[in-house]
Amino acid sequence: MIYNIFPSLIHVIEISSFKKVQDEIIKYVYSEKKKNPKANVHSNRGGWQSHKEYHMDENILNVTIKNEVVDYFTNNRILKEYVELQFGSMWININGKGAYNILHIHPQCDLAGVFWIKIPKDSGSFSFDSPYFHSGWNELKSYSDEFARKMLAYPDFNFTPTEGVIMLFPSTLYHQVKTNESRQDRISASFNISLSP
Repeated sequence: MIYNIFPSLIHVIEISSFKKVQDEIIKYVYSEKKKNPKANVHSNRGGWQSHKEYHMDENILNVTIKNEVVDYFTNNRILKEYVELQFGSMWININGKGAYNILHIHPQCDLAGVFWIKIPKDSGSFSFDSPYFHSGWNELKSYSDEFARKMLAYPDFNFTPTEGVIMLFPSTLYHQVKTNESRQDRISASFNISLSP
C-alpha cells in the first residue's frame, strides 16, 4: 500500500463566460501598457510586467478575478466559514516572442494565482518545481516513468495554460513560465491572496 500524503493543492477555475469578456480584457490590458510603457522587472525576462496595484480599483481584470475566485471557494465550500480571502498584489504580464519568467515564488501571502487571458500556440508552458526538488532529488529521479505518473512524483510538473482559466497554488511553490516561441503576445494576470481567519 502507498499513501500519497502532503500534496500541493492546485485549484483550477474555468471561467464559463470568458469568451464574452476576453476581447474587452485584452483591450484593457493593452491600454494599460500604452499608459505605462516602462516595464517593471521582477521574474520577467523580456516582455512587459505592469505595476502591482490592479487589486485596488474596480477594473475589469480585478472584478473578473475576484468574482470567479470568491464564487469558486464559496460554491465549493472549500474554506471554513470564518476564513476571508484578502487580495493583495495584482499585475499584468505580456510576454512577446522570446520572453519568459524565471523560477520564483510569491512571498508574504498564502496563495498565488495566474489568470490566462491570451495563450497562443507555443507561447510557453507553466512549470512547477517540486517542493522536494532538493531534498528528494535522488528519490524523485529514481522512480519509473509509470510509477511517477501514477503518484505524480515528479521533480517538476508542466501545465499547458488555457485561456479563461485561473490557477491558484501555494505561494511557496517555485514556478516559472517557459519561453514564448510564438510570434504573438502571451497575456496573463498574476495576483496574491492571503487567508485571514
